[in-house]
Amino acid sequence: MRKLAILFLSVLVVALSVAALGCGDSETPGENGNTAEEQYELGYLDGYDDGYEDGYADGYDDALAEDGGQDETAEVEAAMLAFVKQGSVEGLEFEITDIVIHGDDAAGIAVCTNEEHENALVIMEKGAAGWYGVDFGTGIEAPSWYQP
Repeated sequence: MRKLAILFLSVLVVALSVAALGCGDSETPGENGNTAEEQYELGYLDGYDDGYEDGYADGYDDALAEDGGQDETAEVEAAMLAFVKQGSVEGLEFEITDIVIHGDDAAGIAVCTNEEHENALVIMEKGAAGWYGVDFGTGIEAPSWYQP
C-alpha cells in the first residue's frame, strides 16, 4: 500500500512540474515587442481582414458576372406572367410589355396573344420571397410613377 502511495505522489509531482513549465513563455516579447500571443492574434486579425475584403470583392464580382449585371426585368416579367395566368381563364396566353420597375414596385401591361381581349395592367411588389402580384385588371388605376 505504501509503494502505491509513493508511486501516486511521484506521478503527481511529475505531472505538476510539466504543467508548471507549460509549452513556452507567451509573455516574453518577441518581434516588434509583442508577445507570442499578441503576435498570433494580430496575424489572425490581419488574415481575417484580408480574407474578408478579398472575399467580399470577389463574391460581388462573381455575382455580377453570373447574372451579367442585368436588372430584375426578367424576374419581374416571369412573376407577372405567373400572376396573370393564375388569375385568368385557362388556356389564355400572355406576354408582358411596358414593364417599369420602381424600387420594390413594378407595373406592366398584360397582352393576350391567343384571343382578343383588352390589355390589362399588372401591379407587383417585391417581398422577402421575391416578386408577388398585387393587382391585375382593366379597371385599376396605374400608380403615379408608372410612365410606360
